[in-house]
Amino acid sequence: MNSDLKKDKYVKIACVCVPVVQQGRVRQQVVGQKVLKLTCSSSCSGKCYYRWYRGSQQKTENYLGCSFSTTVWIDSTSSSNKDEYSCSVHNYVNVPPSDCKLGEKQWGVTYTPDSVCALEGSSVDLSCSYKHPGGLTVTESFWLINEQRVDLREDDQYKGRVQYNQTENQNQLYHTVRITDLRVSDAQTYKFRFITDDPGGKYIGSSGVSLSVTGSLKIEVSDTQGGGKLLICSSTCTLTNPTYIWYRNEQPVSEQNGAVLYLRDRTVDAGSYSCAVKEHEEIRSAAVYSPKDTRAVVLPSGERAEGDSVTLTCSSDADPPVLTFNWFKQRPAADESLGTGQNYSITNISSQHSGLYYCTALNQLGQHSSAPARLDVFYPPRPPSLSEFNGFNGSITLVCVSDSNPASSYTWFRKTGSSSEPFRNGSNLTLAAGTAGVFYCLAENRYGSSNSSELLFTSVYNTAAIYAASGVIIVLLLIFIAGILWMRKRSAQSRSRSEGNTGEPLSAPVYETVSDLAMTSGPTGAAPSDDQDEVQYSTVQFKNPRTKKVPLSSTANQKNAVNAEEEVLYSTVVKANTGAPR
Repeated sequence: MNSDLKKDKYVKIACVCVPVVQQGRVRQQVVGQKVLKLTCSSSCSGKCYYRWYRGSQQKTENYLGCSFSTTVWIDSTSSSNKDEYSCSVHNYVNVPPSDCKLGEKQWGVTYTPDSVCALEGSSVDLSCSYKHPGGLTVTESFWLINEQRVDLREDDQYKGRVQYNQTENQNQLYHTVRITDLRVSDAQTYKFRFITDDPGGKYIGSSGVSLSVTGSLKIEVSDTQGGGKLLICSSTCTLTNPTYIWYRNEQPVSEQNGAVLYLRDRTVDAGSYSCAVKEHEEIRSAAVYSPKDTRAVVLPSGERAEGDSVTLTCSSDADPPVLTFNWFKQRPAADESLGTGQNYSITNISSQHSGLYYCTALNQLGQHSSAPARLDVFYPPRPPSLSEFNGFNGSITLVCVSDSNPASSYTWFRKTGSSSEPFRNGSNLTLAAGTAGVFYCLAENRYGSSNSSELLFTSVYNTAAIYAASGVIIVLLLIFIAGILWMRKRSAQSRSRSEGNTGEPLSAPVYETVSDLAMTSGPTGAAPSDDQDEVQYSTVQFKNPRTKKVPLSSTANQKNAVNAEEEVLYSTVVKANTGAPR
């Protein structure tokens, strides 16, 4: 070994290395380039790298470079190919030298692009360009993954889904692999390898191309300052120059081909939105929409008695997910707001908690209310109240009412001494006229019972009937009295006429008029004063006329007998005011 190389930090192999220099053939390429193939053989084994020198003297000034391969291709400096080359073999313990790239410029693979994003279920093309020293012929080329030297077409996971295409343009070689029906598991680093007709002429592009497979598109929602909404169609990786298609309620939205869709009014623009990539319309994002199918449920189900605890649960179908749940209780005037949260709990419930409850679900695109859910709280009867109504034939009806849930059954009891006996069932009790006793009702359901207050009846009469009967009796009595009085009057008139037939005939009427006389107030006949009144008096007197006697023997004259009319005496009194000045 040459002492000039002792500065090498790598450990040299402690063995006899017999380098053999093999002269390569010079081949003229189209560009006039001359290439030599050099192969170094040695009895050493292990992790080795090779140093190459021009000439047989392995001096620093003759050093060409190093390689990890036993074969290198270099440019020849002489068309006569008289140059001699030598090599030395070295072993490395941990890290290989980083400058061992001799001859690599003759070989290469370039991936364009070096990373690709594609949709699940779609197809993707991975491309590269490659080169090798002139004079060599590519006998085999393929793509592989995971450093496996197995053709991708032979992999069980890819069979039937891989196609190769190789082209050449201006002395540049290109190779493309197409993978169809992409799966998420296809996200790998793919490398290209080619093999030439030379035993050592094999090369693999170590960097590879990274393939990312996005499971699906998704829509993100964000707010704007003006109150509008932005819908952004995105994927887990960046697609290459995509053209987007937006759908509203399954119908394409015209003139919208960007990744962002702006909604000005969530009420006007309400609906279900999704997006897709042009030429891959079958792969569509999940739809985004305001809440729907909102439902309120009372748990646990079944009967709930006073003192129990319940939980109201709200569920809704929404994308983006629901941000806020709000709870309300229906009231006649205005609904009562109870609070927020998907669940609303009530402990130690009472009858006041009975009613209809509903919830609203809110996300970035809108809100939706559930149908009301009924909370029915069961409780025992409250103390009954009694009402009294008059009936027919002097009867009275008692009505017993109690607040309870479920509804109560009623039993009336009649109390006798210290004991009570069931009297009748039902909320109404009708007592006939004359019924007496102490009565009360019992309201009962499966959660308990309660008694009403006691009612004492000494006798039961119908006041209206009594009044009606009394009225009839009074009317009959008045009619009877009037009849007696009328009969007495008739009898008196008859007697009076009988007595008149036996007396003197009635005299002729006598009229007497008191003329205007000045009457004094005193017996002395003094002159009247100015303050005294002037009074005139008149009188009327009735005198019985006398009937003329008619002989009993003359019947003809009897018919002509005439009774004289009653005498009437009239008198008047006229009062004149004399107090006025004359």
